[in-house]
Amino acid sequence: MVESGMTRREVLLATRFGERIAEEEGSELNAYFVETDPWRRIYGGEVDVVYGVKGAGKSAIYSLLLSRSEALLQRGIVVVAAENPRGVPIFRDLTAEPPPGENEFRGIWKLYFLSLIAQQLRALFRVYLDLLQHRHLSLKIFLRSDIWQRILAPGFREASHVTRHLTISWSHPALLNLVVRRALHNDALRAFYQVHEAEVLADVQKQTKLFYRIFPDQVESGPKRPKTFDWMLSRTRDAFDWNVIRDIAVEIADKLCDVGFFEKQGSREDLSFRVPFLYRPALKMVQGSAE
Repeated sequence: MVESGMTRREVLLATRFGERIAEEEGSELNAYFVETDPWRRIYGGEVDVVYGVKGAGKSAIYSLLLSRSEALLQRGIVVVAAENPRGVPIFRDLTAEPPPGENEFRGIWKLYFLSLIAQQLRALFRVYLDLLQHRHLSLKIFLRSDIWQRILAPGFREASHVTRHLTISWSHPALLNLVVRRALHNDALRAFYQVHEAEVLADVQKQTKLFYRIFPDQVESGPKRPKTFDWMLSRTRDAFDWNVIRDIAVEIADKLCDVGFFEKQGSREDLSFRVPFLYRPALKMVQGSAE
């Protein structure tokens, strides 16, 4: 028990690190979104095409741009959503009977910018290049980097003309800031550790200190074993050495599985965590599942 009057168990029950995907964050995304250099460049209008591995933050940036449409309107920019990330693709039926050629696809893209199938994204990028001559139109494209590589694989000579682009990447300090920022979004956790959100977020050393007040110093003990945060990053890194930020939250839940507090259910694509019956009476829980 500490001065806040809460136990660690009560803090754990009251603490959330957000949803696994940006589309389910809703209005809370604004509260702990990390405004990185890529975000500032995109919001400033310097970038038109955004690449990134699955889970890098493309949907989060897309959602934030939509949520800030009124502020952008004050700058003379009208934001129009071309896709609902949580919905069914509007041209889904075309996959069964696609148009016969690229010209027809280009017409579709010009009517409504939408990702249909990877091989037809070439038409979208050609439309993007066509529109560059119109200064009052600015098309923003969010695309998984692996899909972009598939477009390039057979050869795509126009790719050299796509110059206003960036690829989202996350540094170690930025990832730490993201985890701590989400932790600090919880009133119970701030009260339990008696910290001020703005003060911690302004100092990377204080972020590190708070992280290791919440988590153990190491997951696997030993002088040559990595510290917990590095251990988590090593297990959320893909074959291209990119860290997938949505998997870090899952890694935190996995640690609770390791000590028996959570029971993992479902596949990686449809993952949920269940609290065993053993702990439910003490936690005053009726249902033991929480996605």
